[in-house]
Amino acid sequence: QRQVILVVEDDPAVRRVVGDMLASLNYRTAFASDVAEARDVVNARRIDMVLSDVILPGGQSGLDLGAELAMERPNLPVLFVSGYTGNPDHSRDCDCPPDRLLQKPFDRGQLARFLAQALD
Repeated sequence: QRQVILVVEDDPAVRRVVGDMLASLNYRTAFASDVAEARDVVNARRIDMVLSDVILPGGQSGLDLGAELAMERPNLPVLFVSGYTGNPDHSRDCDCPPDRLLQKPFDRGQLARFLAQALD
């Protein structure tokens, strides 16, 4: 059974590109555009991993979602992507381990390695 990755991303174009990459890597996908929608999806169906943008609309960030899921579902891997370029070492600002953060833009190969490393 293929793993299901929940992609939490507010930009429809980025959601589509990431979804296509994940499909080509043989993952199934679910999508949410903000933390509230992501929470609904996680509660409604089987999710094996969450791949969330750090900056999301609605007053809560991907990091907030990650912290919430870490308490509620500690075995659910949560990974982050960020397009923030104000600081070349954004992982310090992100408050998440560098191995859990992938900088945008990324290609299919980078995404594949990132997910494989996180699933080890």
